[in-house]
Amino acid sequence: MTKDGERMQLVPFLEAANELVEVCREIEAEPETIAEALLARFANSEAHLSASIDRRKAFMSQLKAMKEHGKNEKKAIDRAIKRLEEIEAELKAMTLSVMRDKPDIRFRDSKGQPLSLCKAKRSLKVDYGSTLSLTGVLPGFDREDYSGPGIPHYFIKSMTVYMLDKDAIAFALDNGEKLDWARFETTEYVRGL
Repeated sequence: MTKDGERMQLVPFLEAANELVEVCREIEAEPETIAEALLARFANSEAHLSASIDRRKAFMSQLKAMKEHGKNEKKAIDRAIKRLEEIEAELKAMTLSVMRDKPDIRFRDSKGQPLSLCKAKRSLKVDYGSTLSLTGVLPGFDREDYSGPGIPHYFIKSMTVYMLDKDAIAFALDNGEKLDWARFETTEYVRGL
């Protein structure tokens, strides 16, 4: 709305800026004979640009508010998902516990589908070390003789990487060797739940 209560034409930002630049050029070309019409065009162009900027700022403000609202909603959803996962884990653990405590009972749902205890594939658990993720590792080579894609040898450092030999550990455990820091674990789960 203008000061007179008339509805202002919505002029796009770039068009309003170009319009204002054109009017300024005309004023600079004939500064001593600035006509009323030219001054009115300047005021109109300036108003269009200001209105366009106001619209952009309002839209940006709405976008920020929507983004903040979305972040808050996501946090609430993430909390709800976490709680549902906790409830699911508790339900599975309680069901597993009851089934272990009552091995003589045949557990079936109302359609006759059985619930049964199953053992998962055994997994090797080691209580020492950490998993390393290495990137940019060049396979075994002599640093001084490296003639890769133009990389001078002084930009390459050699590293020795030590990794647990899980096959050797598994073999040792399978053959009765006692390792305080490694063991096989077999977890149980309920099939049919």
